[in-house]
Amino acid sequence: MGGLEAGNALSIYISKFLKMLESKDIDHNIKIEIIRMLSTSVCDNKTVHESLMNNNAISLFIDIVKEGDKLARWICYTILLMTRDNDDLLVSLPDFPDFFQTISYAESLSWEGWQYNIARVLLQIAGLQKPNFDLLRSIETDYGYYDETLDKRADGRRRRRHKYRNTDAKPKIDND
Repeated sequence: MGGLEAGNALSIYISKFLKMLESKDIDHNIKIEIIRMLSTSVCDNKTVHESLMNNNAISLFIDIVKEGDKLARWICYTILLMTRDNDDLLVSLPDFPDFFQTISYAESLSWEGWQYNIARVLLQIAGLQKPNFDLLRSIETDYGYYDETLDKRADGRRRRRHKYRNTDAKPKIDND
């Protein structure tokens, strides 16, 4: 069993995995492995993605970012993958409580071993930080093509929005 079939089976257990992430009794390394597994699964499976969204995973991820640097980096990566082909999520990221402060914290971490500071990318594509177009262009190859558009937020401010076009692109990450 693998691929789409495995992802569909996994989606049944998403709520259990998220409860494990919430628990203070679960070992930190197990939480990291859960996030890594979710990032791999969400990348290739719409059912897993929808299950994470239905279980309010983004809010939980934001709540646990500060539990550890490695966990924070993998959470940022998972959130970034969740924004692929999901304009609604991308536009709503700034509206999650503490999103800016939490991801700004993650941005300040060492991203050694990662090709990019994923937290910085999240802040830029969410319109919360001035875009570095050199960075976004270099990510085009590894994460997919960003289609830059201007979008009006609910409060009337204009912001840049980027979306992925190439959903097969995978980033280069050392085994961090």
